[in-house]
Amino acid sequence: MAEFPGKMAKADSPVERYGKGRESASERRYPCYLFYGEESYLVEDTAKRLIATLIPGEEIEFCREILSGPAVSPLQVAGALTTLPLFGGQRVAWLRGCGLFKSAERARSLLPLLPHPQCGITAVITEENVDRRSVLYKEIARIGFVRKFEALSETDSSHLRLLYDLVSEKIRADRVTITRDTLFSLVQIVGTDIRTILTEIEKCALHSGPGGTIEKSDIDLLVTPRRDAESFQLADAIAAGDLPRALAVMGRILSQGGEPLGIVGSLAQRIRFLLQVKELMGAGIIKWTASFPSFAQSLGRVPEAVRDAFHELHPQKSSTVSGGQKERNFRSYKRYNIFGQHPYVAYKVCEAARGIPIEKLRKQLDRVVKADGDFKGGRRSKKEALEDLVIALCG
Repeated sequence: MAEFPGKMAKADSPVERYGKGRESASERRYPCYLFYGEESYLVEDTAKRLIATLIPGEEIEFCREILSGPAVSPLQVAGALTTLPLFGGQRVAWLRGCGLFKSAERARSLLPLLPHPQCGITAVITEENVDRRSVLYKEIARIGFVRKFEALSETDSSHLRLLYDLVSEKIRADRVTITRDTLFSLVQIVGTDIRTILTEIEKCALHSGPGGTIEKSDIDLLVTPRRDAESFQLADAIAAGDLPRALAVMGRILSQGGEPLGIVGSLAQRIRFLLQVKELMGAGIIKWTASFPSFAQSLGRVPEAVRDAFHELHPQKSSTVSGGQKERNFRSYKRYNIFGQHPYVAYKVCEAARGIPIEKLRKQLDRVVKADGDFKGGRRSKKEALEDLVIALCG
């Protein structure tokens, strides 16, 4: 019997589910497995590891069939799920991103083809999106094993801790190490997509060489920032009054297809964060320390009453609004409240805020808010208006 887990535990985080999928001691074998969700790396890696436990190493090339992509025909799917294994052994059909849930008709056509427990065939299905209301999903959940891997959140500390463990395991074979602070810095630049992170870390590992440590300087030198990280770099250049750097970053964002209105929104968000941190520092609630771990500990000790003061309606404590409104409030809280960000974001904002007078930040925010209205109703080119705004903000 192959080792793999039982039914999905809904409380697990995406990486915890991945880990439990690898480490569980359950000996039950299911005729059908469905792995799906936005985190494609965990979906595919979990499927590969499962198949390796279902079929012994030497037999895998003869007892595994992989069908990939939405162009796979119903006839090919039928052939993969009904071809019996040789010599009474075991056989796995991996249906990889075939779009089996794209239409109700296609989903229903697959129902009679799902393997029975004693036929020697195991179906492994991986998709990004599934329709949980479909009869196909319900039948797979009834007879088999279903697990969803949602995208990781860069504002969830538990996700980032588990991400660090996963990344450390992956790069251990290259005899390279990375610190938590450096990984958090990388996440701020490229996001939490694991495939992207591992690709960038592999690039940095080649630069560091065997036995080396990936440093923040390696990240700055080799990693291409995502667009919203570039917007934060623009805000940092403005905060420092560095006009040449601010104009260079602005030009880079626009050349990558960035929208001027979106850049203004990112500037407003960053300046709000700087103002919030400045007020907290002025009140003695948080203090800058050069060590990120000690800063994160002090941030975690901020009273709940202070956190609540930064937004009028706390979605998790209100019983007077609908579920949809609570979700919108929570998204707004995450977007505009410094306590809704990962501690590393607050750490970097605090570092940038130390040398900026609070009155300057208030004037900058007023100017950005006014510019937002001008952009939406003005007759000038948005690019020219953005350039004038950046120049004015740099003083």
